[in-house]
Amino acid sequence: MQTQTQDLGPHIEALKRALAPKMASLDETDLRDELQKYLDYGVPVEQAVRTILRHHGAAPPVRSAPAPPPTERTPIASLPATAMAVNLKARILYVAPKTVTARGESKEILSGILGDETGSVPFTSWRPLEGLAKGDVIEATNAYTKTYNDQPQVNFGDRTTVTKLEPDALPKTPTTFRDTPIAELKEGLRGIRLTGRVLSVGTRQVTVQGNPKTVWSGFLADATGKVEFTAWADPSLTAGQAVTIEGGYVRAYRGVPQFTFDADARLAPATVELPDVAALEARPTTTLREVVERGGGSDLVVVGTLLEIKEGSGLVLRCTAPGCTRVLAAGMCRLHNKVEGSPDLRIKAVLDDGTGAVSLVAGRELTEQLLGKDLERCKKEAQDAFRPDLIAEQIEEKLTGRVLWVRGNALSDDYGLTFIARQAKPFTGVAADDAKAALAMLEVL
Repeated sequence: MQTQTQDLGPHIEALKRALAPKMASLDETDLRDELQKYLDYGVPVEQAVRTILRHHGAAPPVRSAPAPPPTERTPIASLPATAMAVNLKARILYVAPKTVTARGESKEILSGILGDETGSVPFTSWRPLEGLAKGDVIEATNAYTKTYNDQPQVNFGDRTTVTKLEPDALPKTPTTFRDTPIAELKEGLRGIRLTGRVLSVGTRQVTVQGNPKTVWSGFLADATGKVEFTAWADPSLTAGQAVTIEGGYVRAYRGVPQFTFDADARLAPATVELPDVAALEARPTTTLREVVERGGGSDLVVVGTLLEIKEGSGLVLRCTAPGCTRVLAAGMCRLHNKVEGSPDLRIKAVLDDGTGAVSLVAGRELTEQLLGKDLERCKKEAQDAFRPDLIAEQIEEKLTGRVLWVRGNALSDDYGLTFIARQAKPFTGVAADDAKAALAMLEVL
């Protein structure tokens, strides 16, 4: 078996566009794994794409003559949402390694922010950028763009040529800083002045282009929200400290902002009053409309009604291959084919609070709490009844229409928001009475 190593971004984007109407449950990782599997067996990428489309019931795209490569520079403010080839001249405002998982294996890529005189944009490089660092001016030809959370993002793939230019090849525009509440942090923001209290801070080891490096990470919070931070130089922060940070950049993972800064950022004691740690840890309730408008968030608290228990809830089997926890379908893993499954419990549902709705996912521990029985008892009941779907029916009967207080992270992808619950419990306030009245009205109708 021969493994092909190449940038799959443009092909993944083409698959997502073709399969979006049919594959609401298929995410980008699944598509990338499926395509890579064909490539590992030596199938040409164009043939692999056509095979995947046929497998999922979509017509292969009609072949057309390839568009000529661009010859002119595209300003960042004019970047198209989706383009197979663009040319850029920009300054690297921020760059850091990022670990992604493909086919159960970790791969280190680079991500950061590019800027020119017209604006800034997040970028990802699927290959090393030897000899390049923050502050360098580059020219990139045959890069491509994709859209995430309604924002264009630049990608450097195998066809991209990146050349380092002289520092004065691009004018350096001064940065104006503005006070930014944590709830307003968005990917790609520049000129941030962030004031918050340190909830936690610690060190971890990462590998940057083969070299070990220490980074500092933790959580900052203000009255509007909470954000994870990463510092590439010792910020000398302690838990409970109130600090103002001027500089830094915002990246996002599936809609959840992450704040990053380095030695160039300016840190000073906060000059404004902030709630204490205990008050900041007790998160206020957020409406789902606000969560949707933000495009996600970390450590959020919402109160909503479980309107529908979705397929895939209850007793499930997960893949036991190393590094894989995918739920099996008919005993098959999308990546590892037929494997021995490990039993697990989960809830997939629709959560609605009257202002908006999101998909909700709860793992084994929360499912056991809400259902009132553990995994072993669920397995026994399903085996005794010879009905694997028994537990899903019990979840539907017990929890449909229930109002829950839920705490967790809201993650975004091309199919919408998913709220990953870390805590959940029945809510007995006004919202519960409103839900009962609404359900009673539905029964009458």
